Amino acid sequence: MRVSLELHDEIAPVVIMTKYLIEDAVGRIGSGATVESVEILNRAALRLRDVIAGLSRISTELRPHLLDDLGLLPTLEWFCRGIEESCRDVQVVCQLEVAEAEIPQTLKLDIFRIVQEALNNVVEHAHARRAQVSLKVQGGDLVLMVDDDGEGFDLASASSKRDGGINLGLQSIRKRAEATGGRLLFESHGHRGTRIGAVWPLARWPAEEPAPKA
Repeated sequence: MRVSLELHDEIAPVVIMTKYLIEDAVGRIGSGATVESVEILNRAALRLRDVIAGLSRISTELRPHLLDDLGLLPTLEWFCRGIEESCRDVQVVCQLEVAEAEIPQTLKLDIFRIVQEALNNVVEHAHARRAQVSLKVQGGDLVLMVDDDGEGFDLASASSKRDGGINLGLQSIRKRAEATGGRLLFESHGHRGTRIGAVWPLARWPAEEPAPKA
């Protein structure tokens, strides 16, 4: 949703304005105003650079470079540290009891996004002092959990206007889990914290071959 709004509110107007500038320049070239046309085209080129920069930023946010460069586990640790540094009142513990090679490649981006969504809910809604992100293999399943010691909530209140952000976050996590062959895990009780995550049966993915040695 946020990406859609950015494209609509920030990128699209610049593209439309650039189109008008180019059309204006073409019209001036036809009437012989070459110098003015060049100036307008230069302005259009600058605006296109802004579009390219904006799209590059959005692309980076959609798939962090660290995920490709270092893998999921370092990316999760980096993100948890970032949350802790930006929200001094919340301690974030990252407990990763799995090897990078045990995590199917096709799940890595969705796991990161689920953690991102869950921790955003913790920061924005839970009023928690502590959160823990855990990822492990248990009984042939890959299990992701995000626990917090915040206020907790129920699904009925999550659908209300006041807690609309929580409801959207839960829907996003559920869709990501189910779209990748997993299922949502959710427990919450008033003033007793929340546990949210997902579980995937690893039998769905064949073991990945180790990378060839150099």
